[in-house]
Amino acid sequence: MTGNPQMADNVLIINLTRFGDLLQTQPLLSGLAANGANCGLVCLANFVDAVPMMRHVSDAWPLRGSMLLSRLHGNWPKALNMITGFVRGIRSNASYSHIINLTPTNSARLLTRMLAQDGANVLGFGMDEHGFGVNSGYWAAFLNVASKRRGSSPFNIADVFRMTALPLLGAARPGQDSGKLGVPTQEARVWAGDFLARYPFVRPGKNLIALQPGASNPDRQWPVEHFAVYAARLHEQGYVSMLLGSAAEKPLAEAFAARVDFPFVDATGQTTIPQLAALLEQSLLLATNDTGTMHLASGLGVRCLAFFLATAQPWDTGPYAAGNCCLEPALACHPCSFNQICGFDHACLRQIGPDLAASLALGQLKHGSWLEGLTDEMRASKARIWLTGRDACGFSDIQCISGHQGQGQSAWLAWQRYFWRQILDNVSGIQPSCSPKKPDFPAPANYVEHAAPVLRQVAGILESLAGAAALAGKNPRAGKILLQGCDNVQSLLDACAPLASLGDFWRELRNDSDDIGKFAAQLGVLSKNLTNFAAELVGKE
Repeated sequence: MTGNPQMADNVLIINLTRFGDLLQTQPLLSGLAANGANCGLVCLANFVDAVPMMRHVSDAWPLRGSMLLSRLHGNWPKALNMITGFVRGIRSNASYSHIINLTPTNSARLLTRMLAQDGANVLGFGMDEHGFGVNSGYWAAFLNVASKRRGSSPFNIADVFRMTALPLLGAARPGQDSGKLGVPTQEARVWAGDFLARYPFVRPGKNLIALQPGASNPDRQWPVEHFAVYAARLHEQGYVSMLLGSAAEKPLAEAFAARVDFPFVDATGQTTIPQLAALLEQSLLLATNDTGTMHLASGLGVRCLAFFLATAQPWDTGPYAAGNCCLEPALACHPCSFNQICGFDHACLRQIGPDLAASLALGQLKHGSWLEGLTDEMRASKARIWLTGRDACGFSDIQCISGHQGQGQSAWLAWQRYFWRQILDNVSGIQPSCSPKKPDFPAPANYVEHAAPVLRQVAGILESLAGAAALAGKNPRAGKILLQGCDNVQSLLDACAPLASLGDFWRELRNDSDDIGKFAAQLGVLSKNLTNFAAELVGKE
């Protein structure tokens, strides 16, 4: 990490993503505040109620995205007036020296460019004067790549957000509480107290456990019948279940009610974001799919038992705080790619049994340990069981307790994490405060067989291209060699499935290379890294 951070008096963060991703901006806010920054935030209007719970936000600018889209469809001049008025409103109330855009869409890039016309320095995703997207920094390029490649996302998105703003953060590692959110409002706490008082069998903070059966996509929902069996197991031990979710998830609550014969609390569709936080505050534990509610609970210090199905995986969208438990199916096809039609009849939804989930939860509730009471048979179940924590460099990390860490996709993700830390540090010219730890298990043979030869071949091409790049501006033939070589590298990487993310990163690197001298230096650094990685994969250092 850089040792001489830029001074950041006023920083505007643009995050026009979903609820959970918005909350995952907290570690970045904490890092900026520690470096003396005053932070403003642009977010979607439907999530603005969450902003008061995010620490270190001085000003919030809610963008009414749905209205903007409807006006674009019906009357584009009104949409133009709306967005220009939004920009003028920000400029008239605040002046920002730096803008960090964490949303790679063209609309967010355009908004960033409009806001940066006063000369603000842009980090993250921007747009040049010709309307082409540009990435400021290699972590931003990686964020763009990892969001498309489910099997190549070995960093928690909160850390990628944080590293995208690296020039403003300096060398300090994130503190253990950097992802901690603020407390719910007093008004929300009063509401929660009144709401729970309707249920005489509830003792807030003593016997209440929360359940979130819904998710953004039905393919990512643990079956409601599993939630019912899980709740029954915990009810036998004296715990009361409380269902959470939006109004659209009411059918799930009804399906749950049809499967249980014991009392429970149904808060589905009845809460604002602050009220949801206040209810979570009174809960001992949350069982949930990969949802914004999970990130809210984690930020509040409520333990989470989280299910990651279909496209969801705990490596990149798991709870940021340490001490949570994540479950994912131990299937070779998991996680599946976005927009992929499942050819296995959604087998992942049935892979994780409710008895395993209940045993993990009871170990945490009764003994303060997810592992307490977990049998060897359960450990060797059809689920990958992960515990969240931090690595030596301060990054969010997950530790496998079910014996899958050295197998298949899980092992390859661990090796990619090691590899990408070196690439992104070295290509960026960063002097890291600590070195990433190499996995203590070999990379899976089928990945090595395909990846290692391609890495060596690409490394050789890049080494030769470094010289051509240095001469490209002076010699037309060198320019042709450079262009052809870059295309050859692209073809090799795109054809190698284990290196698909590297292929996308190379595409981003080429597109952002407007300084030929800098590009030549990057080629040399990248060549050395790929050579070393190939050697380490096959066990030759």
